[in-house]
Order: sequence, then C-alpha cells, then structure tokens
Amino acid sequence: MRKLILITLTNLTLCCGAIAAQSDYEAAFLAAKENPTDKAKVEAFAKLLPKHGDRYVVDGDVLVTDRQLVGYLMEHSAPAAPVKGELIVNIADGHLDKWGRDERILTYQIDTAGFGDKTDMVRKNLAAAAKEWTNACGKKCGIRFQEHTGEGEPTFKVRKVSGAPFIAAAFFPSTAPIDRVLEVDDQYFTTTFDKVGVFRHELGHVLGYRHEHIQGIPGCKQEGGERKAITPYDGKSVMHYLCGGAGNPKLTLSSQDKDGHTQNYSTD
Repeated sequence: MRKLILITLTNLTLCCGAIAAQSDYEAAFLAAKENPTDKAKVEAFAKLLPKHGDRYVVDGDVLVTDRQLVGYLMEHSAPAAPVKGELIVNIADGHLDKWGRDERILTYQIDTAGFGDKTDMVRKNLAAAAKEWTNACGKKCGIRFQEHTGEGEPTFKVRKVSGAPFIAAAFFPSTAPIDRVLEVDDQYFTTTFDKVGVFRHELGHVLGYRHEHIQGIPGCKQEGGERKAITPYDGKSVMHYLCGGAGNPKLTLSSQDKDGHTQNYSTD
C-alpha cells in the first residue's frame, strides 16, 4: 500500500507540474501571437519552446528559425479556420503551401557520414515512404521523390542528429531552401513506431500537410495558423498523432489521405 501511495503522490506531483508548465506555455503563446512584433513577448515564448541547434521545434516536429518563429506567430494571430477535414494543407502568404508543377521532382541527399552503418536502413525506409506518397496520386500529380546523386543542390537534405526533442522533424514547402532539412534523431532507431511510417508522416509535412489533430480534438494539443481541410475526418490519417483516442502507430496513408492528396496536387 505504501508503494501505491508513493507512486500516486509522485504522479500527482508530475501531473500538477505538467499542468502548470502547460499553463505558462499557453499564456506566453497567447501574448506572443497577439503581439508578434513585441520582441520581449516573442523571446518569452521562445524560451519555453524545445530547441534544436539554432532552431525551435513547433507543432512537435517542425523546425523554425528565429525569423520563421515570428512569421509562425503572425500566421497564428489570424483566426483559425474551423477544421472539418482529415488531410489539412498549410497556408503560406494566403496560398496553399504546396510544390508548384515544375518543382515536383523532390530530390534528397542522405548524410551517409552521419548515419554510418544505419545509412542503408534510412535509405530503404525513406524510399518506401516516398514511393507510397508518389503512388497515391501518380502521374496525375507529378510528385516524385528521388535520392540526389549528381551535382548541384538537392531539394532537401536528410541528416542524423542526437539528443533532439523529436524522433524526426521536417519542414513545409514554403521553407527557405537553406532550411529544408529532414532531421532524424537517434530515437528513430529504437522507436516502437513503424520506421517507414515515421518517414511517411514527415514527408507529409514536406508536401505541405499539417497535423490532422490541430484543432478541436479532445485529448490532442491544439495548433493555430492558417490551413485548409480537404477531406472528412476519421482519425486514421498518417498526419494524426496518437491522441484523442485516434491515430495509428504504423502511420499508414488512409484512403482519405490518398483522396485528399490527389485533390490537392492534381489541381494547380
């Protein structure tokens, strides 16, 4: 019984600490998004964000610079569109955040020196995830991922990191070319999540898709900003975290993901 009481008290302490921390975060976020040009308020919010190198982690697995953080807050200051769809497209500068018709051969360069003997696993899993997104729409959309082997710069780089507050983190199409990096932490190699599924999820961000659970799902953290929902919600989206009684640890593309992706990229 004593052990049970100790565990309960410990959990209560952790719970209350987490609630207080969340309350502080929400207050700082609200102040910063209402005053995104107020340097002090932005810095106060930034101090509460997980940081990886010189970038901040927002929405769980998206990396932003100091400059992008201000833009992120400005976007969040706009009224959030009601979410009624499963596959949700990010909005940047008032437009759907997606690759233009002449930008859809997406090349990536894997940091083989960084991944070492894990390179083959990363290459195989990333190729498998990319193939599923490509096949979801085919020639109608023109999306194709391929490993960069020639000269010149790839569309994005794939790098190994250590000690990051995420398993993997990506970017949106509107991200500046220099910041287009898919980062993979050491946790990736031991996670119980499906490893191809993790890349399916991150490539969803690369294609412009937001988290499915960003607004109005009990038990899931809300996210602001502008977006457009394009398919009905069913909680099985590859872009849905495991929260609110929904999500899938295999992070597979649902039929509605495929329909929404086709709808988004088959029209310009």
